[in-house]
Amino acid sequence: MNAHRNAATAGEHEAEKRGARGMRAENAVHLLSIGSIDRSYMLHDLLLLDSRCRLSVMTDYRDLWTISEVDAVHLAVLQDTLRPLELDKACRFIRHRWPHAKILVIRSGEDFLEDALYDDRVKPTESMEGLLNRIERILGGLS
Repeated sequence: MNAHRNAATAGEHEAEKRGARGMRAENAVHLLSIGSIDRSYMLHDLLLLDSRCRLSVMTDYRDLWTISEVDAVHLAVLQDTLRPLELDKACRFIRHRWPHAKILVIRSGEDFLEDALYDDRVKPTESMEGLLNRIERILGGLS
């Protein structure tokens, strides 16, 4: 897991450097991607082109506890690799620590999660372009 964290930190640093072009990194929209490392890095590569975004990548929902409360989170993308109980705990934690954060769940149509715990849902079969469009719509609502 340390290799993933080091890669995530390096990727986050690179995103922050590129973000400095159009916006200071501390003013960038902070996105969390929790779950599949492969999907997170595809998302990371797409978001590097957007100077408004800073991405933190986590493979385990328990890593949420490592993020400071003062480090604002604007959008959390929770992936289908999380088990139902992990997804529920992650959503509740995000809602508690960052009440204004938006939550996008990548999940099939199971209805075990309360609607109030997330803002939007996409199916795991959604293309990366479709996922990026959904994120863009959510981020547009933050402006």
